[in-house]
Amino acid sequence: MRTIVALAAAVVLAPVVWFSGDLMLRATYLLVCAVAVVLVVRSRRRPETRSEAYAGALRESSALHVRLRHARVAAVRTGDRGTLVTVTWRAASTTLLDADGRTRMTIARNALTNAYTMSIPVSDDAVAQLLAHEPALGTLAVYGTTDLAEHPEGNLLDHGVVIDQYDVDFPCWSGSLTLSALSADRDV
Repeated sequence: MRTIVALAAAVVLAPVVWFSGDLMLRATYLLVCAVAVVLVVRSRRRPETRSEAYAGALRESSALHVRLRHARVAAVRTGDRGTLVTVTWRAASTTLLDADGRTRMTIARNALTNAYTMSIPVSDDAVAQLLAHEPALGTLAVYGTTDLAEHPEGNLLDHGVVIDQYDVDFPCWSGSLTLSALSADRDV
């Protein structure tokens, strides 16, 4: 309503001010109209929602770092495709990174999956056996990127994530499990 009143006042005053011949009055009128337009546009602009901010950060990001805390080994399975160590966790955070490694956004959840379990391929059976009998809690860091060789303009929103590395830190064993071209199931 205030916008309509201000617009009506500007329209009524426009001929009076313009035909007065006073340059200072004209300049002041134009300045007041410009400020009014800026204020109306700013008041109409709605703030960005969290999901819009997250989608924008995904568009600007080409890598992510997921940190899973209070993790425990839930199962170790050996099958046709190798050994998988399944972990579950209580707390997670994800940092979205651009191509230069700068932080775009940090969120308090696992951006790779909505589930609270994740299976990690382990090629060393001795490591799998150590982790299978681990009673204590640990942490797990997951590093993933967009395949920039295939998508040079790549971003996480359009081109997905390829898991590069898992950093496992449990009392019985800690180390990095490096992967090459292992695609992640993702909800990014």
